[in-house]
Amino acid sequence: MARDLPIPLTSVDSRPRHMGSSAARLLLKQLAGEEVESLEIEPILRPRMSSDLFLDAEQQHGAGCTAP
Repeated sequence: MARDLPIPLTSVDSRPRHMGSSAARLLLKQLAGEEVESLEIEPILRPRMSSDLFLDAEQQHGAGCTAP
């Protein structure tokens, strides 16, 4: 059923580890008296295996896709 949808189902990868390490780095700079700017981290949309039949096995498992 999911593969018949006009837009594939996706999972959002917000990269929490990258977000946390960036926040810690900026906080340390600010505490040291340095000027810091806001950082915008783009989320990544990853098609799910159930709706994208054209991904090969390596892409499916490496991209963090979930099975139906």
